[in-house]
Amino acid sequence: MLFLLSLPLNGQIFQKGLWDVRIGTYADFSYNHRMDESRSEYRLSDIYSPFVSDISSSVPIYASATWQLNKLFSFGLASVYERSIGTITDPMTSRQTGEKTENMLLLIPKAQVNYWSWKWGGFYGSVSAGAALYFGKDAGKGYIEAEPFLEAVPYGLWLGGKFYFYEETFFGTSMQGLRMGVGYRF
Repeated sequence: MLFLLSLPLNGQIFQKGLWDVRIGTYADFSYNHRMDESRSEYRLSDIYSPFVSDISSSVPIYASATWQLNKLFSFGLASVYERSIGTITDPMTSRQTGEKTENMLLLIPKAQVNYWSWKWGGFYGSVSAGAALYFGKDAGKGYIEAEPFLEAVPYGLWLGGKFYFYEETFFGTSMQGLRMGVGYRF
């Protein structure tokens, strides 16, 4: 559907000096969430310790900006923001004892390789390295943590002209899945 809507727009093959801005969302298939309802390690003392349940998360927002160095390479910066909220439950009384919030902010430089492009689309891949920042409140106490983050996009596809639709498969150190959205080249 989006492809048919973009047909009247002028097609554009990658050219040197162009800026490319994207915004979208993704589906994370890794199930490697930091705020998890299940307990991965079972020790006798864990039976009586509070746990996080009833987790809800916002739709993750992905944004990136790249600059076309030449027909083959682009360089830029990508970012992701997501917020999760969970209830801290006391297992002895099954009552809510607090709330845990977590914000994830990812800011990573990226290098993109354009495999092949034609007037109305193209294929690409990219690699990124940076840091994921986690911050929020756990039972009223603030916290902030950072961890290294690596990501590879072996397959990406864009369809359209100056305004286009994109889809990419990504694999990262703490998430992997499918990302899609819209972009604009100027």
